[in-house]
Amino acid sequence: MKNFIVSVFCLILKIGALPAQNFQYNIDPGFDSGLFYKRGSVYNILKLDNDDIFITGSFSIIGGNQAGGYSVISENGNNVIWNTSNFLGPPHVFPYQSKYLVCGIDGIGLVSIGEGTDHSFNFEFQESAYNGFLSNVALDALVEADDHILVAGRYFTDSLVSNNIESLRQLCRVDSTGAPDPDFPMLHCAEPLNAQVFRIDTLSDGSYILSGSFYEFGGYDYNHVGKLNPDFSVDTTFVNSFGEGDTG
Repeated sequence: MKNFIVSVFCLILKIGALPAQNFQYNIDPGFDSGLFYKRGSVYNILKLDNDDIFITGSFSIIGGNQAGGYSVISENGNNVIWNTSNFLGPPHVFPYQSKYLVCGIDGIGLVSIGEGTDHSFNFEFQESAYNGFLSNVALDALVEADDHILVAGRYFTDSLVSNNIESLRQLCRVDSTGAPDPDFPMLHCAEPLNAQVFRIDTLSDGSYILSGSFYEFGGYDYNHVGKLNPDFSVDTTFVNSFGEGDTG
């Protein structure tokens, strides 16, 4: 009986030690973007409906040494369909109506392929007179059903003095023109000084989950991960595994 138990146990161990799956990846020789991009970085790609690829980053393109910030290339990578200069290119791009939201170190803007920046969209939460280490950056965006946009990052408001830390915002809500939603609480992180929100997403109950570099959000202690109720009030019942807020 003892030998039988040992044999079964060994069999279980053997079954539990199945070899890891090995995935085979093959480079597509028909895809060649190396002819076009050199120097700098590509931060984000977005596949379009026709399988063209929207590229964002900070790079130069061979052929006249053109600067690039946003580009569209064909699905096989060897044809630049559209390129526009923007040295400090955005890290993220999101479909918005028939155009694209781009966010990065210059805040958030709206572009259309072939035409470039849509100047009717004006992100007002930025202080152009201030360019220090707390300068404006939009790190993520979330398009809502009513076409309002939640913008996460770190930026100043034009209506406040640029060296007033209380004018810093880490999350705002704007309409389709970039104007602020007057009903949004304009949430602010007091700690640390250079706090920023990296990502924002929705949960199944309509609430919002935030992550970033912060110890406090909207007056409530959070360590790096916070939660908002569907009405954008801070969920004070939410406790994450990083513990209570730490201002040290």
